[in-house]
Amino acid sequence: MSGHSGSGPGGGVVAASCETLSGLTQLNSPQPNVVQQLSVGDNLDLILQATIVEAHFNGNAAGTITWTLLARLIECMDEGYSYIAQVRSINGGIVQVHIRAE
Repeated sequence: MSGHSGSGPGGGVVAASCETLSGLTQLNSPQPNVVQQLSVGDNLDLILQATIVEAHFNGNAAGTITWTLLARLIECMDEGYSYIAQVRSINGGIVQVHIRAE
């Protein structure tokens, strides 16, 4: 199964199996002290905390993930898949990331 949405935080979504689940979104509730350390190209570890997916940089929470495929991401993480969020752009406190399997 695949889908595509062209705009907004969930834009650029390509959905398929857990191995190929990927897409663009923005960090929600970005933490300024961590965001200021980020550079384009940095990889953030995605960590499942109950029903919240946190993005961590060097062990510190940079923000949380909100995404049109969040429920599927959580299912895949529950199944043991690991994901990263690569920083694509930083504009002030707005951090766009690309989520993909590790």
